[in-house]
Amino acid sequence: MSDELLALIFIHLPVFILMRLRCVSKQFRDLIDNPYFANVHLRHSVRNHLNRNILCRSMDPDLNCKSVGLHCVEIDTLRCFEPKCPGGRYNSSTQLIGMCNDIVLFYDQCIKEITFWNPAIRTYIDVILPRVSIPQGSFYNHTYNNLGFGYDHVNDHYKVVMTVQWYRTTRSNGAQNDKEVHVYSLKSNSWRRIGNFPYSVNYGRLPATFANGALFWMCSEETVESNHGKYIAAFELATEEYRVVPALPAYDDTSCNVDNYIGSMEGFLCVQCYVYHPECDDELAEMGDIWLLQRDGEEDTWTKLVSFNRPSTVYQPLAFSKSGNHLLLASQEIFLWYDLVKEEVREEFRIRGLPQYYELVAFIESLVHLDGGTSAEENQLIREKKVAEDDESDEGNAA
Repeated sequence: MSDELLALIFIHLPVFILMRLRCVSKQFRDLIDNPYFANVHLRHSVRNHLNRNILCRSMDPDLNCKSVGLHCVEIDTLRCFEPKCPGGRYNSSTQLIGMCNDIVLFYDQCIKEITFWNPAIRTYIDVILPRVSIPQGSFYNHTYNNLGFGYDHVNDHYKVVMTVQWYRTTRSNGAQNDKEVHVYSLKSNSWRRIGNFPYSVNYGRLPATFANGALFWMCSEETVESNHGKYIAAFELATEEYRVVPALPAYDDTSCNVDNYIGSMEGFLCVQCYVYHPECDDELAEMGDIWLLQRDGEEDTWTKLVSFNRPSTVYQPLAFSKSGNHLLLASQEIFLWYDLVKEEVREEFRIRGLPQYYELVAFIESLVHLDGGTSAEENQLIREKKVAEDDESDEGNAA
């Protein structure tokens, strides 16, 4: 059978089946390991809403919400299982930075190391963070790293953007707040320094949000014209340029307080707005809206997806249904399907096996390779070796 015919069949199969088919013949293995086929399989999954999963990072509220485990949930079947994370790469000091095309990025805050991991094909690469230079003549107080992970589709690069922010007191200028920026390319396996980050990030320890080819941060600056002094800054991964996105959705009652949370869903940037009236005695919001940033011609515009009256919790949008008429949302306790046509909750449910406290990120399983800084041939051998080792481990555990 020709490769073209096999490819037409294989693009409809889930990743775990394809990984098993690699052992059938050399022809199967060469086709499944081909980067072009991996991209075709991924595009087919995106277009048809296939192979969709949710990665859940469980946390212990008694340990300052430190990581205690990972779970995966298949969106179509709601089956929950524990993925096999590379040994020692996930512990209580690990932060989940984000996912892109089934590649997870972890950050170990103790050893200052990041790990790229594809859970579907069980491969990973470790990368040490770059050294940061402290200006001379400064009294160093403290620093923290803010990371963002995304895909540059123009240049076919997976990139990590690290903003290093430290607070220092100089002898001449007093207190200053500097934000140094480094960019890592998985394709070239190298870090490089670029221009400083020009904005003031809120919640600086939270990772940046990746959507539509850019990384986004919630910022605040009195000199920027925006809703309640808040705005969203973006870093385009292809051009490596900064910009400010359109003003956040505005509300008529300017006396109300609005809490904004940004996230991504199926490649789009979304923002959750929770409106609090200052005269209300309870802690419940008057309303909670979820907006999606979409491009209308040459302009970006906000489109309201969902609106809740007096929501009792914060809902995170995860994915559309295959028909596009329903939206999957989650909180710390429940999941729900929201009917976008009737504008009502269709179903609420819990997923057996998930802990109560977790953070979620939706993704699509893929065959995307971690090329790193090795040659294609060398990386292929490394990847096959690790898959083989995992398979042998599975057999040993079963025995």
